[in-house]
Amino acid sequence: NSGFELECYKYKSLAAASGEKVAEGVKQPGGLHQAKRVQADWKIILGESAVDIKAGRLSAGLQPYQADIVVLGEHTVFVVSSAGAITFQKRLEYHPACCTTYAAPGAKLPGGLENMLVASHNKSLLVYRGNVLCWSAKTDIQPVAVRVSDLLGGQLRGMLVLLDDAGRLTVSYLGTDPMLNPVGFGEGKTLDYEAMGREQRQLAAIIREHAGGRRVEPPDRLLMRAQVPALFDNLRAGGHDMDDLAASSGRHARKLTVKVYLVYQGGSSSADSVTLTVKAPEPVGVDQDSVFLRTVHNDPSDPVVVPLVFTPASSARLPTSTTALVVATFNTAGGEPRSQSLEIALPMCLFANVIPPVKNAGYKVTVGINRPPPQLTAVFEDVIAAAPASVAQSLTSGGAAGANVMSFQYPSGQDVTVVVSKNGGRYRLQSDALEAMWLVLSELVRRLRAYYEAAEAGTGPPPGEGPLAVSFDEPLPLDDFYEVVDVHFNARVRVRELRKQLEDRAVQFRIIQKRLLMRFKDKNPAPLNQLDFLMEETYGSLMETGALLETAQGQVSAAAVKLGCVVQLMLQLIQFKFGLPPAEAAVLRSYLSPDVEDAEECGWEEMTEAAMTHMLRSALAKSAKEAAVQVPPLAASRDTAKLKKHISLVLERLSRGMRMALEPEDGGAAFGGAGSRSMQRQPSKA
Repeated sequence: NSGFELECYKYKSLAAASGEKVAEGVKQPGGLHQAKRVQADWKIILGESAVDIKAGRLSAGLQPYQADIVVLGEHTVFVVSSAGAITFQKRLEYHPACCTTYAAPGAKLPGGLENMLVASHNKSLLVYRGNVLCWSAKTDIQPVAVRVSDLLGGQLRGMLVLLDDAGRLTVSYLGTDPMLNPVGFGEGKTLDYEAMGREQRQLAAIIREHAGGRRVEPPDRLLMRAQVPALFDNLRAGGHDMDDLAASSGRHARKLTVKVYLVYQGGSSSADSVTLTVKAPEPVGVDQDSVFLRTVHNDPSDPVVVPLVFTPASSARLPTSTTALVVATFNTAGGEPRSQSLEIALPMCLFANVIPPVKNAGYKVTVGINRPPPQLTAVFEDVIAAAPASVAQSLTSGGAAGANVMSFQYPSGQDVTVVVSKNGGRYRLQSDALEAMWLVLSELVRRLRAYYEAAEAGTGPPPGEGPLAVSFDEPLPLDDFYEVVDVHFNARVRVRELRKQLEDRAVQFRIIQKRLLMRFKDKNPAPLNQLDFLMEETYGSLMETGALLETAQGQVSAAAVKLGCVVQLMLQLIQFKFGLPPAEAAVLRSYLSPDVEDAEECGWEEMTEAAMTHMLRSALAKSAKEAAVQVPPLAASRDTAKLKKHISLVLERLSRGMRMALEPEDGGAAFGGAGSRSMQRQPSKA
């Protein structure tokens, strides 16, 4: 009823009440008649409205003539005996739509137990044996009524008959039997990891054999590619140089438009409601970080073109990455979500400009190549074209001296100079800031590889002898790196102390407020005893601590950017010094990450220390005993001594020839995973 109650009436009482004549009732004003109220046999308070009521046999020990009353509520299933006692109830974590009961397999005789089938509003069917969920399945329709029946004269047993609100009738079946004897886990059983590894490798080989040695991609996906120009839009149009752009409208006059091409590949003709999410590396800006596309067709000759406009850095912050990420999300025709990502390497003109050569430098890094070095004007030809006319003229008309020296300046004012040693085949990078050198070094190596690849392809100068190899023979700048780590860690400790101090001041301020309120409410208040003065001082200290905390958080952000840039430089120098291949360099980057993320308790130092410890006890372990040591749980560090020690040990073992080798990708992706990655100790080829 409307009072959320379950009432039970006997047929005898209902028949007697319906047989009474209206004339026997007492006439009330307004022409109404008052009849005898039907008395319920029993009543139970449910506390929620009933969605469906069925009769079934869910309780054990029932006689053949007895049955249970199953009440499906909005949030609970009640099983009530015929006498009005609740046998059991179960709280549901979903919104039910309807239910039914059916004889359990093997209990077709009268008096046997029955199962309960519940349909939910998220198109799911759930089978309960008593109050235990034993099976669940998805349906294609939203049922409003469900039954279990034997069709075709009993040939098709246990068929599910579903009816939706549109009148569509569907006959389905579960298809498989549930596992009656689930495998239990023995606590005292020792695991054979070697046997598990062998079995995993055998299964991976079988999966690779069936997949043709390649990862199986889903049939419905988006093909994405990007067209990245090397110059700003105004410079490509012609008629302007950097001086005119800077004088006309400032930063917003310099724009770089990247075109992203999308083509759908799948069973249907198009993908609808595609959302592109764009994340630009700081401090570069993008005009729109989210783009909605109604339809992407599967015609390769007519792709959908999405222009993304990037603007150069305007803040005094160094970039920790030059890669923009574009993620496309959509749903297939069957309603399954899909996502596709594309990484876009942005050109250097968005991050730095060419300036006249700068001689003063506090840090110097020298890398060598095994080929005659080309002139910088040939390597950075597009960058010089985007430079101001005065700078470009001084570099191109300065002869060999001008072609072998080039300086770059960030919007933050920091500069990096590249000097070429024509005879020794070396490049020296020098700057007053160590963190500013990574981007120029990365861009220099990338352009050198492209230069010699073009030479080998026949579109450039004749190539030298052997493949291009970059080396770094100087000692790694570990002292400078550790100094940057200490600055970042001390800034985090300062923030932690200020937060604790701010919390103490806030507690003290609330206590003083409560005492003052008690004094004001008292009829005969006691003297304040300088409580008002103490409150003013506490409030001033609270505001001062908040300002200091805000400043300290800004210092942590600046130190994190500096640390990320220095880690980028260290990763490049480690790769060049030890000759790591790209796969092993990527593994090292995943452990010594340049992405600095700080939480309240654990930050970059704690996570990197745990990663270095794991590497020393797995891939770079000297013995099985060292590999068996458990890694301690992640906790806030008191200092950076262990972190420095572990990083030094990793570099020492890399210098001794120990290497990290990746196993081929297994078939984990075929089971819905992302594949596994492991590292092995391997001697160097040297």
